[in-house]
Amino acid sequence: RGRNYLVCLLASRDYTEKEVTDKLKKAHYPETIIEQILLYGRERHYLDDYRYAEDYIAARKSSKSIRQLKYQLSMKGISASILSQLDEQNDPDDLLPMVEAYWNKKKGTSYEKNGKTYQFFVRKGYDSSIIKEIIRQISNK
Repeated sequence: RGRNYLVCLLASRDYTEKEVTDKLKKAHYPETIIEQILLYGRERHYLDDYRYAEDYIAARKSSKSIRQLKYQLSMKGISASILSQLDEQNDPDDLLPMVEAYWNKKKGTSYEKNGKTYQFFVRKGYDSSIIKEIIRQISNK
C-alpha cells in the first residue's frame, strides 16, 4: 500500500526524500514502513535528491541566483554534501548571456548601465567579483 502511495506521489512530480517522508508521516505511516518505502524508492531510482537538485537548479537558474536556489533546496531537505557537489558544477559562463541581456536593456551612459547591472545581480545573490568581470567584458565590446 505504501509503495503504491509513493508511485502515485511521484507520478505528478519529483519529490525529495524529506518531502516524501513528511507526506508519509502526514498519512500516518509508521517509521519502519517509511524507511522501507524510501529504500524501495532509492533502489528503483524513483527518489534521487542529487537528480532532483540538478533539475531544480536547471529549471530555475534563469530567474534566481544559485545562492537562492541552494537555500530553497536546503529547505526542501537536500543535504549540504549534495549542495557542495552542485556548487562545483556551477559555471559562470552561464551568467554571461543573462548579464548581457540585462545590460543591453538598460538606458543611460555605460557607467550608469554598469552600476545598475552590478547592483541588480549582486542583490540577486551572485558573486560580486564574477559580476564585475562580466560587466567589464560587456562594456569593453
